[in-house]
Amino acid sequence: NSLASALIAKPARAEAEQIVREALKVAPGDRNAMHNLVLVLLSQKKFDEAMAVANQTLQAFPSSGEALCLAGTIHLEKKSFEAASRFIDQSLAINPDYAEAVVASGRYYFDTQQPQRAIDMLKRAIDLEPRHADAYNLLGCALRETGAFDEAISAFEKSIELAPRNTSAIANLAETKTFRSPDDRHLAVLEGMVAAPDILSDDEAMQVHFALGKAHDELNQFDRAFAHMSAACRIKRLGANYAEGDTLELFERIRAEFTRDIVAKFKGAGDPSQLPIFVFGMPRSGTTLIEQIVASHPMVKGAGEVRDVHDALVDLRPRVQGQRPYPEMLNDASARDLAFFGQSVVRRLARRWPQSLRITDKMPSNFFFLGLLRLALPNARFIHARRNPVDTCLSCYSKQFVGEINYTYDLGELGRYYKAYDALMQHWREVLPSGSFLDVQYEDVVGDLEGQAKRILDHCGLAWDPAVLEFHKTERAIKTASAVQIRRPIYKSSIERWKNYETHLEPLLAALGELAK
Repeated sequence: NSLASALIAKPARAEAEQIVREALKVAPGDRNAMHNLVLVLLSQKKFDEAMAVANQTLQAFPSSGEALCLAGTIHLEKKSFEAASRFIDQSLAINPDYAEAVVASGRYYFDTQQPQRAIDMLKRAIDLEPRHADAYNLLGCALRETGAFDEAISAFEKSIELAPRNTSAIANLAETKTFRSPDDRHLAVLEGMVAAPDILSDDEAMQVHFALGKAHDELNQFDRAFAHMSAACRIKRLGANYAEGDTLELFERIRAEFTRDIVAKFKGAGDPSQLPIFVFGMPRSGTTLIEQIVASHPMVKGAGEVRDVHDALVDLRPRVQGQRPYPEMLNDASARDLAFFGQSVVRRLARRWPQSLRITDKMPSNFFFLGLLRLALPNARFIHARRNPVDTCLSCYSKQFVGEINYTYDLGELGRYYKAYDALMQHWREVLPSGSFLDVQYEDVVGDLEGQAKRILDHCGLAWDPAVLEFHKTERAIKTASAVQIRRPIYKSSIERWKNYETHLEPLLAALGELAK
């Protein structure tokens, strides 16, 4: 078991699992060995197996704060936040000074978009265990969300000082800072890590390559930047669960099922709430910028990227006769079902700020559900973010996303996905009533912020307020890949960025076809 602990720290996850299972053969039910087995399964993203072992541990040791904390951590990984909170709170009730549980609580608040509470908990964890590298790393992430970039960088640097091979902290630091010199000491650290690839796991190598891609891009070393982006994406794609055929078929199914007859069938149905403002589009298309502009209005709160529509759809399916999946369920649904779905979305959004008059939902992929949302919430507002297709795709390719955005790690797949998305948006324009959503071009916002801001607010039924022009000063948590950029005033350096990489983009340009021109 001690050997397994050392291998977990190394990390040598597969070997650690084998060793800890040997320990459990020698001493079945040993609490420390079971704890290690959960850790190693968790590190390999074997969440169901990890949960089964955690449950066995809790059956044998129901008052184990460590086991309760691990169970909560597994639920955090699975995005089961209510269950995660319950287990973590039970762990803290047993031992309020258990640092790992305090860190887990901080992560819960971070994952549920409560960054200030996360900061408070993580600082407390560091007080309890001053050498907790992961606590410093997560603290840096929470500080970055609030715009406290200097403090975030200090936290990441402390995490790296305590754990020099903490590639997550190194990648977070690289994402937060701007590289201005080839002699940057952090650049040297990153280069040193990829020079010794045998010491890195695939996930660690991927993080370092993405960080180096960003660094060399900022230093205008575009060939080197692209080499690192491609190396990172190759690693990520090998482990990604993405079935391109199924995804492209989903686009086709939505277009086939969502007809003018469906629109006519549900005309006048739905919930009358005006609360939601949906901002959607491809990732990296300007959705965060548009939401930040709208959320800078005093009557609006910004919820960011939330799963409310997805969760409401999960609740809707059992109610619909036949219980077919989306989009086929539309043909079986009733007006009452549509109203239920709309009310469910509104209820989820409203629980964050019960007194707010308008709340934004900035989940980019809500374009899949635009027709359903428009019928279920006819008085909501819908804003579609658009950007140059090649710039959008290149920006996607250069980032490691959190969550299941697995179509961005191969240029050909990315281009074909974009083309299918563009065709779906054209379909929505054809079948939905005129004015159902507002197209906002990123380049137009950059070129005429005030004019586009007035156009956006007018579409939302909001009076003009000059505060929206200083969106970068608005104090709210931003939990996206644009968290750093959105704290800056409007800048033009992202326009036609793709031309720096044109010689490398043939698979993307070929897949986009006419859209690349």
